[in-house]
Formats: sequence, C-alpha cells, structure tokens
Amino acid sequence: MNAVQLLVEGLARSTLIRLADDPNASELTPEILVTNVVRRYELRLLRFLNELLTDELTEIAQSRGIELQPHFHLRQTIWLWAHRCEGGKQTCPPDVVSGKLVVFKEGPGTMPESVGWPRSVASTTAPRCRLPQTVDELLSNATALIGAAFPPQGTNKGAFGIAVATALGLREDNASEPDWMGEIEVKTIPVRKKNGLWTVKEDPAITMDSGSPYHKLQRVLWIARTTEEPATVLSWFLQSLEPEVKQLAERYLHLRPKGGAGTNRFGWYMHKRFFTECGFLYSLNGNPKDR
Repeated sequence: MNAVQLLVEGLARSTLIRLADDPNASELTPEILVTNVVRRYELRLLRFLNELLTDELTEIAQSRGIELQPHFHLRQTIWLWAHRCEGGKQTCPPDVVSGKLVVFKEGPGTMPESVGWPRSVASTTAPRCRLPQTVDELLSNATALIGAAFPPQGTNKGAFGIAVATALGLREDNASEPDWMGEIEVKTIPVRKKNGLWTVKEDPAITMDSGSPYHKLQRVLWIARTTEEPATVLSWFLQSLEPEVKQLAERYLHLRPKGGAGTNRFGWYMHKRFFTECGFLYSLNGNPKDR
C-alpha cells in the first residue's frame, strides 16, 4: 500500500492543483489530478508532507482518524501513520526542525567522538597552538579547541574565522589558497539549536565570485560554533570533495551580493540545506535512535 495514495485522496482540489506543479492542472479531471500528484510523490513521502500547509495536514489527520498534535509535530505524527500503513517496521521518525521533517544524512568525513547526541556545549580555555605540520596535528588542535569561547567579534563576520584560525595555529588572510598548507580550507559555521537539534543559522560564504568555490572545497575543515554569546566551538567535521559531496555542492552553491546595500561585489555562498545532506549536521545531532 502506498501511503501517499491514501493521504492524497480527499484533499481539496485547490491543494491538488498546487501540488501537481502543472500549468494545466486546473483543467484536469479530479481522477487524473489525483493520479498525477500520487505519481509525483509516491516515493517522496517526506517531501509530500513538508509541502502541505498546516490546515491541509489537519484536514488529513481528521479524515484519517490521526490524533491531532501541535502543528510542529503534526507532520511527524502523520509520517508515522503512513509508515505503518506501508507495512514498515517500527522505526524512529524523521526529526522536526522549524516544523518541517528533516533527515540528517550521514556523509563521508571525519569528526571527533561525542559522549552523547546532540552534542553538548563544552567549556575550556582556548589553546595556544603552533602551526600544525600534519593533518593529525591540525585535527588535534581542532579537538583541543572544542569548548573554547570567544568574545564578541563586532560586526565583521569574518572576525570569528580569523580568531579560530589563529587559535588553531594558522594565519587567516583570505588568500586564494586553502588555509592550511594550501590543502585544507578552514570554515567556521554558526549553528544554533531548534527544538533541541543543531541547525545552521545562515548560508556561509565560500569565496568571492572571482575565485573557484570548488578549489576551496577540495578539502574543508568545518568548525561548528554556537551563535549565542560568547560564541563557543562545538565540534569539527573534515570533509573532502568526493563525488557525492561535489554533486551536493553543485546543487547548493549560489552567487549573491557580498557586502552592504548597494555593493557591486558578489560572492559564492553555500545554501544551508547542503549541511543537512553532506553529513555535517549528522555529525552534530547523530541518529534519532542514538539519542
């Protein structure tokens, strides 16, 4: 039994027209409209539920006898019902972030051990590291930095990255070459908790439009830091531009103005969704079954 088929039946025609994503949808018969929506989402239950509005989710729950929940848990409740309808084994549902279902995918990369999930904010004094000569020394420095808090860095968004690079024993100078030995780029990523899970606050800048973002992303040490003051290093994630990561980068890299109003400078930014799918947020939150 396909759960999307069960969930689509009975939805208002206006909802089906919107979900069909077809310029001629308003001209289709109800039967064809339902068939087209089911065909579009039959293997995409999570996406289907995420695209429904709160009133539409409530309509589905009431028509199927599903217990109503606060709106930010309603998608999760319907997902569990649908999963059981499809004969799925008992499992943990997807996480909920900002009212939407998300799956923090495990991706290729290296991360430090964690005593629990999601990671908790540690407290330590920022070390005074010397320039690391090997990757292992770089990662050792990064591990020693977990829990280190940094004072407010003012309005300059790049100031925190410079402070972290200095603490790692590096020199952050915005050069075209990656920060460590021209081989590994170090990027700080602001993260915050929503519904108890770590999420990326904003799309981070990768490089100016004159540079190659893929050159910077060949090997990256992502440093997660909290957005609450004082900003504290939460963890790190070392990742190479393997084929699946490059495919995600190609999907989520985008150009946009870099600077204040009226700027004519542009830079390459990475959409936040990249970090849900590349393994970075998995390295901070783990699996639901492990919590």
